Amino acid sequence: MAKPDEQSFKKAIERNPHLGEYLNEFLKEGNPKPEFYVQLSREMKNMEDINLIYPVGDPIFIHIYKPEGEREPKYIVIEPKFTKTLREKYKAIFKKMLEVIPFQMEPKDSREFKLMLDQMLGEICQIGEEEEKEGIFSKILKKKNIDKVYLTPREYDELRYKFMKDMAGLGALEPFVRDHYIEDIHCIGIGNIYLFHKIFELME
Repeated sequence: MAKPDEQSFKKAIERNPHLGEYLNEFLKEGNPKPEFYVQLSREMKNMEDINLIYPVGDPIFIHIYKPEGEREPKYIVIEPKFTKTLREKYKAIFKKMLEVIPFQMEPKDSREFKLMLDQMLGEICQIGEEEEKEGIFSKILKKKNIDKVYLTPREYDELRYKFMKDMAGLGALEPFVRDHYIEDIHCIGIGNIYLFHKIFELME
């Protein structure tokens, strides 16, 4: 049976501040602390108290929790929150992308598209006090008198994830696709989504 890994949990929180924030909010509500597993095992199906977190690739984590009295465990996606401030900066960056992207060659595949996104983000955004890089998009920005968007390192990481998920990934489905423990997804009407998990079977 897989064992919890507290050391990996601490390292994951250091890399992903939103994970620590989620954990603090969960504990403030009076809930027990979840255990962190790097990987799951079939034997975990028989756990009495299901309350665990596992990674599916930074910055996404999955929290499976069965509240007392509930029939099925809850499947909770933990990812960076899209705050009002980030939303405004996302819109500003996207607007600047639309102004410079016509000057870029059309990417041949998804890999090239991701590289192009990374290049645009790196040159449209000014991160902390790092020295500015002079690339093709930087030159276009200067010619068109387009100001850069200033971000903290954390804001950059979270916005990069959002752009990659929305433009080069599968949007809201990205966490489910990354989770190889998910076998099937069901949605009845306009209600909640139900998942069939390889270990814990049906969950909401």
